[in-house]
Amino acid sequence: MVLVAICWLLADQSSKWLVQSHLKLHESQTTPGDWLLWTHVHNRGGAFGLFPGASLLFLGIGVGVIAVLLWTLPRTRSLDWASVVAYGLIMGGALGNLMDRVRLGYVVDFIDLNFRPLLTWPVFNVADIGISTGIGLLILTSIWPSRNPHPAPKSSSTHTESSE
Repeated sequence: MVLVAICWLLADQSSKWLVQSHLKLHESQTTPGDWLLWTHVHNRGGAFGLFPGASLLFLGIGVGVIAVLLWTLPRTRSLDWASVVAYGLIMGGALGNLMDRVRLGYVVDFIDLNFRPLLTWPVFNVADIGISTGIGLLILTSIWPSRNPHPAPKSSSTHTESSE
């Protein structure tokens, strides 16, 4: 889980650094096909721009999520691979956005899906992808039982055959 979180945090922070160093605020750059734009924006709200202006609230939520994960995970006996990845993505994403809020007072967003005029989607970042994907994986693992359930512990009694 820690390795996933560190990798996702590095991907998030490096992508934000690239955007900030190559695009001015509110500047966009198109990609081939024009369905994806890189648009540099500052988000003072929650994930995907929800509740703009509630930066302090989301700072507290980010600290709370990280604290709960750090407290809960060591007490968890065993996790399947999907849960380990999910918790790592959530932790890495939460840390990435928390670092922005503490350091900058806002979160750097830049992934802009261009389905206009049919659909307007909020601008988001790599941290938001990790948090959303992690939550989705946790939901899926709670809906579908594991294919390889943990085997029941073996009994300590031994069976001996008697020869007559």
